[in-house]
Amino acid sequence: MSKRDELGRIDCPTCGLAAGMRITQDKNGEPFGFCDGGCNQQIRIGGSSYRVKQFLTRYPWAAGVQAAPAVPVTVTDTAEKAPPKPTKPPKPDAAPEPLPIPKRKGTGNALLDLIQGI
Repeated sequence: MSKRDELGRIDCPTCGLAAGMRITQDKNGEPFGFCDGGCNQQIRIGGSSYRVKQFLTRYPWAAGVQAAPAVPVTVTDTAEKAPPKPTKPPKPDAAPEPLPIPKRKGTGNALLDLIQGI
């Protein structure tokens, strides 16, 4: 924990070190204590709304500053516009027509003519 996360200090209830227990916020934003003295005592104040309320009544400075909810960003400057979206390339026209098959002469091509529909 850095110095800026510290909400304040209280006397350690275990070793008795004056202002030895640093009070910070836990991951839920509720007060949490840790003794910087030799005993390394930890106190979890959160987890019970009654316990948190009683602690904050006794130590109002421990309420700390709650993180503000995220505010959506709005664009107010019209000078900077987003770049235009790229346009899709035009679709090619229908597939080109196949070349006509030349007719064959002779009687041996009767089956081939039947298959090709000639």
